[in-house]
Amino acid sequence: MRLIRIWISVALFSLSLPIVADVYFNVPIVTQVQGVAFYRTSLAISNVGPGSLVALIFFYRSPVDNTMQAASVVLPPLATSTAFSSDDIVQFLKTNSDMRAADKAAALFGSLQVELPGVTDPTDVTIVARTYSPGPGGNGTMGIAYNGRPNSPTTRAFSRMTTTVRNGTFGQDGNARANIGMMNLSNGDPLDLKIEYRDATTGVSLKSFTLSSVAGHSLAAQEVVQLGNVFSDPALAGSSRIVVIVTPNGPSQSFTGYVVQLDNTTNDGSFFLMTEK
Repeated sequence: MRLIRIWISVALFSLSLPIVADVYFNVPIVTQVQGVAFYRTSLAISNVGPGSLVALIFFYRSPVDNTMQAASVVLPPLATSTAFSSDDIVQFLKTNSDMRAADKAAALFGSLQVELPGVTDPTDVTIVARTYSPGPGGNGTMGIAYNGRPNSPTTRAFSRMTTTVRNGTFGQDGNARANIGMMNLSNGDPLDLKIEYRDATTGVSLKSFTLSSVAGHSLAAQEVVQLGNVFSDPALAGSSRIVVIVTPNGPSQSFTGYVVQLDNTTNDGSFFLMTEK
């Protein structure tokens, strides 16, 4: 993280722009991967504040060798009341960033940090990402949308996250499945999390486990790990709604988490953040 920011500052200096306090945003999901369908992520960044360069830093665990990687690129200045957009931000990074060659043909899933060195007020910037796949025959898209969030003590958890998710058929409310994701927002230290599932009707604990026992490793800095179709876990057999409780398994560090509820018929998704404490 620190080395990347130093490199950005050098780029700014070389362009003779003033170096001022900047704002950082986290986008929890950016992906280009084959799942139920071929999912990719679009990104739009709008700026109504002072003109600024935009630095994109993509953090991902490489499927090639299981190492954490960071690919970065500095965009041209984004003027006041203008926007940058990409229909496939991972492909944009594969083409334009310093991503290592070994990963450019791989399916990638990770998080994105967006830095605007010329902007001091985060409310001047709006960042919207959308993970989607083209509809049958290329007509329309099915996707989930979510905002990038500015880094601050109020946009992250330190002691607990909670939410509720559902699975199965719910009358007029469709037939759904659920994914949950966790992200380590610290700048350098690995993080493990304890996840507990409780029956939403009785409050009985159905399962408790560490994220590392599933992922095979603790979360690296800025890494996001998603657990897909959580109700396929045998411990949740027969359950239609559960309460999810996530706590640090060790020293407290900053983290966040989200849920994606997916319609089993259309694959349309709804994204929402867990409640953080």
